[in-house]
Amino acid sequence: MKCYTIEFPAGLIDPNEKIDDTAIRELKEETGYTGTIYHSGLATSLDPGVSNCTVVQVSMQIDGDDPININKAKRTDGDEFIEVVLVPIHELLHKLNDLAKDENVVIDSRVYSYAVGFQQSKEFFRSKKI
Repeated sequence: MKCYTIEFPAGLIDPNEKIDDTAIRELKEETGYTGTIYHSGLATSLDPGVSNCTVVQVSMQIDGDDPININKAKRTDGDEFIEVVLVPIHELLHKLNDLAKDENVVIDSRVYSYAVGFQQSKEFFRSKKI
């Protein structure tokens, strides 16, 4: 795309590799972090009108106080340039909107949809007397 993209860690499943193992490996390779899976979703279509490509969203908990995550090391491929951007979840949508003002930055739709969904749920529960 010849620009920066804001994305979740992602990658292809190696032969005979399980989806959860791929998620753990890609998180480590692209960010240096080690995490624990707490949800693995269904295979969903990325763009059914254009291709038959599917994706599985995997949610992980990362313990930032764990020594393995404090002294982390990325292992990216030589042709990858990856910078980890840490943003507090409650600031995510605002940060993405700010980043998108730069014409050299594109936000992946999955990241933006996640941020919008989080913001909407936060506003929904704030308006309810639970």
